[in-house]
Amino acid sequence: MLDGSRRVAADPEVVACPFGDGLALLDLRSGQYFTTNAVGSFVWSRIEKPISVADLRQDVELHYDVAPDQCARDLDSLLLGMVNANLASASDAAGA
Repeated sequence: MLDGSRRVAADPEVVACPFGDGLALLDLRSGQYFTTNAVGSFVWSRIEKPISVADLRQDVELHYDVAPDQCARDLDSLLLGMVNANLASASDAAGA
């Protein structure tokens, strides 16, 4: 599980535009496209500026009325996928 004090942020080399209920994300470096659903779009809107994982979890829990443990698992999976695809970064709070 991601430490709640870590900060996540969208990569500035990724552009987003509406796509159905979610977003289409284009990594300008690689030319790769990615798509998100409505939850991914919500998360992306929150990480456009650096935010702590704890604050992001709270935002998602409140917006979607989801249990904290389920939110943590699902959000961690989404964020790690974004980081692994170079769409976002995660850093220690001290390094933010």
